[in-house]
Amino acid sequence: MKALDIFSMAFEALKSRKLRAALTILGIVIGIATIVVLISLTDGLRVIVTGLAGKTGANTLTLSSVGEFLPGGRGVKLTSSDVRSIALIDGVSEVIPYVSSRVTLKAGGKSYDVTLMGIDNEFLPEIFSDMSVAQGTLLPTIDYSGIVVGYNVAYPPDSPGTTFATISQLLAVQTQVATASGSVTSTHTYVVKGVLSEYGTSLFVQLDDSVFLSLPAASMLLKRSYGEYNGIIVVAKTIDDVSSITTSLEEMYGTNVRIMSSEQLTTTIGSMISQIQLFLGGIAAISLIVAGVGIANIMYISVIERTRIIGLLKAVGSENRTIMMLFLTEAAIIGVLGGGVGCGIGAVMAYTASWLLTGLQSQGQGAGITGGAPMGMGGGAFRLGSLQPVFTPQLIIIAISFGIIVSVIAGFFPARKAAKLDPATALRYE
Repeated sequence: MKALDIFSMAFEALKSRKLRAALTILGIVIGIATIVVLISLTDGLRVIVTGLAGKTGANTLTLSSVGEFLPGGRGVKLTSSDVRSIALIDGVSEVIPYVSSRVTLKAGGKSYDVTLMGIDNEFLPEIFSDMSVAQGTLLPTIDYSGIVVGYNVAYPPDSPGTTFATISQLLAVQTQVATASGSVTSTHTYVVKGVLSEYGTSLFVQLDDSVFLSLPAASMLLKRSYGEYNGIIVVAKTIDDVSSITTSLEEMYGTNVRIMSSEQLTTTIGSMISQIQLFLGGIAAISLIVAGVGIANIMYISVIERTRIIGLLKAVGSENRTIMMLFLTEAAIIGVLGGGVGCGIGAVMAYTASWLLTGLQSQGQGAGITGGAPMGMGGGAFRLGSLQPVFTPQLIIIAISFGIIVSVIAGFFPARKAAKLDPATALRYE
């Protein structure tokens, strides 16, 4: 019997049991669609994280006191003495201390909660590649009156067409400062001297949703002793120096500081993504196993229903191999249809999930501007930006092939049973 004849007979057999075949194919569709959604979205997330790492120099590290994250602020305080010590480490190019806090901006009867960062502004372009100033200028090293605002602060995304901050405008900055007896409200007014260009999401600090003061001005606002910092940014001379500098810092501080780099954070997030893929992949695999059981069931029933036909085929000279191929082809057709439809539905579901996630992030801006966590200090919302699923030819081929393999494996034993039927017994079957 020719291959085309085998395919035609298998296809006609499925057509004669449309509802049963459709329900069986549905099991494969669900499993394959789940795999496509999972891999495409997590690969999209991986692309975003890799892109974010590129926005912060690969030769940049950050140190922050672990005590900043603990109740009562226990732990090592980073000071100007640490800045001098770190500068002596081989391979270090720049050591840039900073202070940071969540603050409330007030102007024109409106208020927004943002992240404030006090830092020597001249180093910002070195820390954040491709950063630029849309209007005005960055602040000099010592400036007690000026403030630089991110793009979303100047042009709030939740109020299209409106402007919150412009050059030469006065902004009141208010924050709660912890004291020995409790907390006090610290408020200062600054002049907007610079508006940053739109930058997008980065790993450590969301420039678009932040404001920047000079280091001494921020220390005064936050009522910190000058020379005490939330964290320190270390710029290595080359990427190759990052590892040795990290080792030196770990030897100096042990577990009393948190050390992060773009490469380290990318690796950590990549590992988390892989674990998520593994976990959800297990769920998808269970779905495919269930689908495989369904295929085996329908194939066994098909063998029973067509026992006399099998006997007739054998009586006219069909070999065991031909009978087996007939049923395996039927199973493979189920796999191809289930895999193809599953890929299509999976793509639709992936884009729908991407749209929903983007919408949820946009709604999260409605209550005000959400700031990123400056250099690992926490307190701000980290946004993924526009998460787009990634589809590759390899993903489609693997998904459809997986559907076919599951189907053929599930159909093997029923096909083997059909091939071994005795012709005389099969012809007498009622």
